[in-house]
Amino acid sequence: MQLSLRIRKKELIRLITGEKKTEYRSGSEFYCKKLAANYSTKSKEKVEFEPKPFTTVLFFTGESKNDLRAVFEIKSIELWKYIDCVPKDEDFEIGDINFHINIGKLLESNYKEAVN
Repeated sequence: MQLSLRIRKKELIRLITGEKKTEYRSGSEFYCKKLAANYSTKSKEKVEFEPKPFTTVLFFTGESKNDLRAVFEIKSIELWKYIDCVPKDEDFEIGDINFHINIGKLLESNYKEAVN
């Protein structure tokens, strides 16, 4: 099953080049419905979560055929609640609940065509 997510171009380039290995998404109701088969955030310290059975993710920067796109393996999807610290270079705060989409191998991309 393939997950499709819109992403900023600079972040997708970081994924394609291997600089970034995890894509983060908010723990909003929208993403809970999109990514989770079921979940519970009742505990202050533990988040229970069962991901939908996605095996790949298509990231895209827009709807045009010339926009940057890439398909990756999904290693795992996790739901984290930040208790003591937050990921570097991300706009999260202590107490936030967010999805971590851990990216595997790049399977296909139009990187060279879209960037040139």
